[in-house]
Amino acid sequence: MAFKRLIPSLATRVLWITLAFLILPLSLYSFFMYQEDSEDHKETAFLTMQILLQSRIEDVEVKIKNALDVLYTLGSNPNLLDNSDVLKDVSSNLEADDDIMLLELKNNQYICTYSKNPTLIGKDFSSLKVVRGAKQYGQTAGLERIDENTNQFVVASNFNTFILLFTSDTTSLIESLEIVDVQYPLELSILSKNYFIVASTDSSLIGTKVDQKYSKPKGSIAKIFTLNAQDGIHFALMKKITTTSMSLMIDTPKKALDLALWETYAFKLLLFLILIFVFGGLLVFFLTKRMARPFYQLSDVMTRVADGDLDQRFCPDKMGFEINQLGLNLNTMLDRLIHHMKTAQKEKIKREEVEVELKVASEIQKTLLPHSLPQLKSLELSAKYIPAKEVCGDFYDLFQIKNKLLIVVADGSGKGVSACLISHTLRSLLRSQAYEHSNLDEILKNANQLFYEDIHETSMFVTAWVGLLDLKTFKFEYASCGHPLVFLKTQNKLSTLETKGIALGVDPSIHIEIKKHQLEKDDLLFLFTDGLIEQQNPKGQLFGMQRAKKLLDKQLSSQELIKHSLKTFNHFKSSASQDDDITLLAIRHI
Repeated sequence: MAFKRLIPSLATRVLWITLAFLILPLSLYSFFMYQEDSEDHKETAFLTMQILLQSRIEDVEVKIKNALDVLYTLGSNPNLLDNSDVLKDVSSNLEADDDIMLLELKNNQYICTYSKNPTLIGKDFSSLKVVRGAKQYGQTAGLERIDENTNQFVVASNFNTFILLFTSDTTSLIESLEIVDVQYPLELSILSKNYFIVASTDSSLIGTKVDQKYSKPKGSIAKIFTLNAQDGIHFALMKKITTTSMSLMIDTPKKALDLALWETYAFKLLLFLILIFVFGGLLVFFLTKRMARPFYQLSDVMTRVADGDLDQRFCPDKMGFEINQLGLNLNTMLDRLIHHMKTAQKEKIKREEVEVELKVASEIQKTLLPHSLPQLKSLELSAKYIPAKEVCGDFYDLFQIKNKLLIVVADGSGKGVSACLISHTLRSLLRSQAYEHSNLDEILKNANQLFYEDIHETSMFVTAWVGLLDLKTFKFEYASCGHPLVFLKTQNKLSTLETKGIALGVDPSIHIEIKKHQLEKDDLLFLFTDGLIEQQNPKGQLFGMQRAKKLLDKQLSSQELIKHSLKTFNHFKSSASQDDDITLLAIRHI
């Protein structure tokens, strides 16, 4: 409304001055107008600086929020500490100067266990202010010297047993916030808690300590202070960034501002005189009013958009000039905003669908394993499985049919949902054939043929060690279908139980070799999948068959053997990620 009142007022004054042709009064009037315009121009500049500063602070706060969102997503991953590939994938998508650091709590110290910068791994960062802040408040941000050479912008988030840091070079941060100059140059700077400039688009200001000597112009609503720089006095405005110890400062040289004012005023005065002497006051009046129309339209569109009507669009006006470009930019921004909103909604739906699928697959996975181990007087049983993902293709089965016990340890090719489903199929076939046949050869032959018919088009398969134990005589038949051997520990020695054969589901007509063995009292069977022996440690070494054999050096019960195996495996794996699903099964004749 104020602008609408200004248009006829300005046009009327221009009309009377043009008609009067009073050169001297006009000159005097111009002088006084210059003084008033000088203050208005400065105030406009200060308000512009204030708006731009607030906008850049919001950009930093958005960057902090986005960083915290990424850290929260990473920190919520239960496999984060065991799977550095998650951090590697996220870090590879960051800017060159950005980094994700994992600080694990060890002996009351926060030790770096992951960073793109290998020189930081293993160092203690407990003394960092952001680490102490995250430890106390959960999350924080600020300036730190991570590598003791340069200041870095750091966002920290605490997850009890570890802290995740997002780091960004302050120079890169300030460059990402750089603003395009208006009529006068504008510089952005990041200040530390002690008001030292640590990064700036004006390199001559870096290292300067800011002494805020406020110089609030008459009528100004912006809290402006003067800054003594190498090229003279600067007008500056500073504001603290929320939840951090940093401040952001915007400044402009006084000389440049005065020069811009003079250039602006001189241009206006010259144009004013031309319009008076050439076109006349009436032309100025109506032209001024006509040129205000696109402003009104743009203002109206922006007001409606602010009220939530995103379908509003600016229509270019013949007299719009630069306002047309602003309006078209607004249209483009609205189009992109709507597109991003729709894309975000689609991605949300996809994520929800994936979560539902994983939940269903997890329920299927649970049905692969016995709800409880059979309670048999002459057998001591213990088992454990550890998936590499939410669901896996490994499974074991201890299925009692009358006086016999079907023993299965299997590993489906691949990982995840597909491996889980084919393993579930094979488990069902083995159980159904065990009901119909009393010898292992018929069980495996028929199950393999049916299994091949179901999955041969998928090129998937399952390796398995299958045994059929007579619970009265403790004689049992066994076959290893492409599966790692099984250890048998007796009182005198350690031997292996294996047969020749390929994985189930590869060939419907394969010959499956069956062997027999008498299980004596205190004999111990140890079954496992290849996820155990093919696990690598941080040095790239394999766990291997020899280490698996050493697990049976001591005389242990089934439960003790499983616990000892897991402890040895985790110690060997250390910080390396788990490469494959792992299933362990121990059976002891007592």
